[in-house]
Amino acid sequence: MVEQKPHSASEYNSETTELIVRTSLHLATVLGDFKEDIVIVGGMVPYFLVDQKNQPYEQQHMGSLDVDIGLHVALLNEERYEEIAVRLKGAGFAPGTNDKGNLTRQSWRHSKHSNAVVEFLMDADGEPSKLQNLTGELAALIIPGIKLAFRDRQLIHLSGRTLDDAIADRDIYVCGPGAFLVLKALAFQSRAKGKDAYDIYYVARNYGSTVEEISGHIKPLLNEEIAHRGINFLKQNFETLDHNGPIKIAQFLGRGGEEELRADISGAIMGIVRQCDMQE
Repeated sequence: MVEQKPHSASEYNSETTELIVRTSLHLATVLGDFKEDIVIVGGMVPYFLVDQKNQPYEQQHMGSLDVDIGLHVALLNEERYEEIAVRLKGAGFAPGTNDKGNLTRQSWRHSKHSNAVVEFLMDADGEPSKLQNLTGELAALIIPGIKLAFRDRQLIHLSGRTLDDAIADRDIYVCGPGAFLVLKALAFQSRAKGKDAYDIYYVARNYGSTVEEISGHIKPLLNEEIAHRGINFLKQNFETLDHNGPIKIAQFLGRGGEEELRADISGAIMGIVRQCDMQE
């Protein structure tokens, strides 16, 4: 059954995040030879991009309730998608269902760990948020800009226990900070969710040691119109402490009345926007 996403930070917990980390590792073991054609995008990216072990507890990222996997458009080959579906089923996953009892072929859930969910996304021709059919059992949600995650990505190492409780270690690609800020800016512009804005702020505040490190990841993407659009959306939503982005983040964190927090949010993100404007 499709579940409603949390509306506040207090609804996230470390147990769920740990399960999603294990899910990511589990997928990396099952789809290892597809490594070049898949990339983790979505709400787990800040958790993986910023070393959580070096963060004080109160500054650790809250994670996500699922793993979003971006598929490379070059992977459009029915036999390869059939192989992905076969492996997912062999690893204990199956398509979920929505509130009407229909299969959600873009969202797969583990049979023994019901909260272990993986969703598939891709940049394809078609209407945004509609489905790209891949096989009879597998589909992907069409999300413009996912291709940027294959241009700005980072290989990370995961080690620990899989969903089968087996010890493993694998490498997997995660969306880089530049592509991530663009994708989350696009998402926030369309749905104004506090978690999207929080993820933007977390990466802006915690990735690297200088503003130039993140803007350096964005610069190579600016030959794509959609990247420009994302940066413009950051400006539109975070220009001052009273803009929608800082307000939504403060509310999401249960700190809506803290002007100092909202000012820090605006400052961190607009610093990156200004660097991108200088690079054009």
